[in-house]
Amino acid sequence: MSGALTAAKIPLAVGGGMFVLFGIWLALAPAHAMAQLGITLQHAVHSTDVRAMYGGLMLAIGGLCLWSLHPERIRSGLQLCAWSYAGIGAVRVFGMLVDGAGGAYLWAGAICETILALWCFWALHRLSALR
Repeated sequence: MSGALTAAKIPLAVGGGMFVLFGIWLALAPAHAMAQLGITLQHAVHSTDVRAMYGGLMLAIGGLCLWSLHPERIRSGLQLCAWSYAGIGAVRVFGMLVDGAGGAYLWAGAICETILALWCFWALHRLSALR
């Protein structure tokens, strides 16, 4: 079981770490982060909302994923990480189709989110097979 458990920790650590890094960036520099998308935050209330909704939520999800690296919590952490990235990726692709949007940023996000979701689902499947 230790090989599967070790293999399961990798996508959880990567996915959780990515959530934490983006959460820190959005919490500390919301205007800079949103400018990468061509969005200008014009009022302090906009910055505060981005800090809370995006930065805070990503920090919470990422922190919980990293906390779940303990063997007793790893399945729950993988489920959180897998479904979070699957949801973000699916809605990103839906938005691209509905809005006719594209570009390297959106495609890179969709690809990374899909890979992370599938990696976590694969790790969950591998752990379940060993029960």
